[in-house]
Amino acid sequence: MIGDLLGLASALTWALVSVLLRGLQSRTDALSLNALRSLVATLLALAAVVVTGRLGDLGDVPFPTVGLLVASVLVGMGIGDTIYFYSLRLVGVARGLLLSNAYPIYAAVMAAALLGERVGPGLVAGTLLVVFGVGLVLIPGRALHAKPGAVSGESERLGVMLALLAGFFWACATVLARAGVQEVDGLVAATIRLFAATVALLLASSFSRQGLQLKEYKGAHLAGTVAAGVAGLLSSVTFLLAAQLTGAAKTATLTSTAPLFGVPMSLMLGEKMTWQMALGCLASVAGIWLVVTA
Repeated sequence: MIGDLLGLASALTWALVSVLLRGLQSRTDALSLNALRSLVATLLALAAVVVTGRLGDLGDVPFPTVGLLVASVLVGMGIGDTIYFYSLRLVGVARGLLLSNAYPIYAAVMAAALLGERVGPGLVAGTLLVVFGVGLVLIPGRALHAKPGAVSGESERLGVMLALLAGFFWACATVLARAGVQEVDGLVAATIRLFAATVALLLASSFSRQGLQLKEYKGAHLAGTVAAGVAGLLSSVTFLLAAQLTGAAKTATLTSTAPLFGVPMSLMLGEKMTWQMALGCLASVAGIWLVVTA
């Protein structure tokens, strides 16, 4: 039960990160935002490690475990999160959340094939419902109309593809994290992952065309980025603890409930909901319930 609650907590904080960064992308590039919010999360994680007396534990983590944790974060945060944030700009928070919400499907298959986790009838039925819910977002007429001024046409299709691809990378990261976190403290594991992600993202952002855009981070924009970093740290720690306690497939499903929190939040950004969107949410929730109770 604790693992289930941690998975839901990770979903809630991830939805908050999505909404915060969606609102911040009007001034700064997605790569820069991802790098700076990861830096904030890493500094907070290191401070928490020191305060709780876990600093020595960082050096005791076996090298193979470090490798799995680093690989999981480079795939998930470095690649998955970055293209996901780009997709938010193109298709909006609610639709981006629902499209990327297909990642439990990928994770269940990978967890069964690579980690030997059981795939029962409940998981299969739940997966089909999630697929149906995601499909409602893709049908002609759209399940969600982005706020005025949003892009369309080729850019919108690109956003859809990026959101779906982000789900695939998150599934890979979930399986890698589950393999690496089995005997490691959750906060220590999160610190390792965040540090690796921050280094990679800062380097990538420094060499990008836009750069880090540090001059843009001031006032409300800086406060929003820091808030995203705090929420990102909470999401990362709770995600790892849930994976440790419940397994990769179930954690993927629990964290995929982010749309339940993100859709109401997205309304504050001016996005509009239709009956297809509502039906898609209900189908996804039903699928998630079947998987959790399987």
